[in-house]
Amino acid sequence: MAHRFIPFLFLITSLLYSAICFSQSHDLNYYLQNGSENSPLLRDYTNQLQRNKIDSLLILAGRKIVLSATGQIIIAPIINGYGYDEAITNKGQYTAVVGIRKTLLQKNYFAAQNNRLRLRSDSLLTNQLVSRRTLEKAITDQYLNSYDTLLQIKFQEQVIASLENQLILLEPLVRNGIYLQTDYLTLKLQIQTEKINLQLLKDGYRSTIYVLNALSGIFDTTVFQVPSPNLIWKTSTASVNPNLILFSLDSLSIEASKSLLKYNYVPKLNLWGDAGYQAIPADPTFKKFGFSAGVSFDWIISDGGQRNLRLQQLNIQQQNGKFYRNFYRTQYSLQLANLEKKIQSSNSIVALWQEELKDMNLLMLMRRQQLVSGQLSIIDYLAAMRAYRDLQQKLNSAVIQQQRIINEHNFLVW
Repeated sequence: MAHRFIPFLFLITSLLYSAICFSQSHDLNYYLQNGSENSPLLRDYTNQLQRNKIDSLLILAGRKIVLSATGQIIIAPIINGYGYDEAITNKGQYTAVVGIRKTLLQKNYFAAQNNRLRLRSDSLLTNQLVSRRTLEKAITDQYLNSYDTLLQIKFQEQVIASLENQLILLEPLVRNGIYLQTDYLTLKLQIQTEKINLQLLKDGYRSTIYVLNALSGIFDTTVFQVPSPNLIWKTSTASVNPNLILFSLDSLSIEASKSLLKYNYVPKLNLWGDAGYQAIPADPTFKKFGFSAGVSFDWIISDGGQRNLRLQQLNIQQQNGKFYRNFYRTQYSLQLANLEKKIQSSNSIVALWQEELKDMNLLMLMRRQQLVSGQLSIIDYLAAMRAYRDLQQKLNSAVIQQQRIINEHNFLVW
């Protein structure tokens, strides 16, 4: 497939330019790794997963016997005949008991709760995966912006070096009267203009690097060179797209909510008991030590149709999810088909620009020879140089666009 030749074409294009001086370079993997490590969103998903595990442990703890202790002393004195009626307060109440409580007939309810938590964990993991891929795409897009500007800088340096060389060759020709002094000054002014353009490109490159650092969570004001990304057209390795998995998890989560709703309407049975000291008023003997036990029963028989209304809401939500899933499948298939056509067209365009650039390089060599021999005017030479630069920029843009298409495709496939 033509996609295999893309890294080779990209490398050939990069070698056409002179080197730019930077302290060192950072490749795409450096920014992707830092972006993944520094992303607060990805860390938030990790923390949510930890909290979800704790919720699961809380459900497990809720199935165990609850042991509690209660202590209470109430004093209601009567002073000079003033105070609460002794028939009501008995002058005080003294309590020190230990109680236990256990919920019965809730095994299936706890299983439903655990199932919902498991689905939530799966959803968090999948969302984290999708978010990481989205972040990687954004970082790669910005990396391509930086590399695009870097290519322009390298070519601009090559143009300046070529013009300065022609300026040196032009000096004796001016002295010998082959060219006019105005021709020399015209070329010199063009070199100054190109240097200004070079500085503007470097300023723009610095800004793209700062944005790239911001996306990756890197605090660094050093301007590093970015090597060629050389993105490879990937094929799908996952059996199911994670975005489709999210739709399925949403549907399963709604089913779990239905199950939990059902358990709100099943009988609930609780056993309880306590033992300790209770007395009114205080009795220093052991006769007030004792225990008690009981059973409580709770069952919602009718709630005015609230259960059916909640089920209707969940069914509507589930139906909406199916519509979104089917729409996403259609969009996804069309996007992949479109990108397949785009990369084929992009490969052809890059190849055509490269062939044209070969002829342009030969033409520029002939133009330089004509300039040295006095057969070409400075104006015509500068026009030829502009045409050469426009052609090279078109090739650069085509190669960068090629990489953007690959990045978009790799973002969609799993």
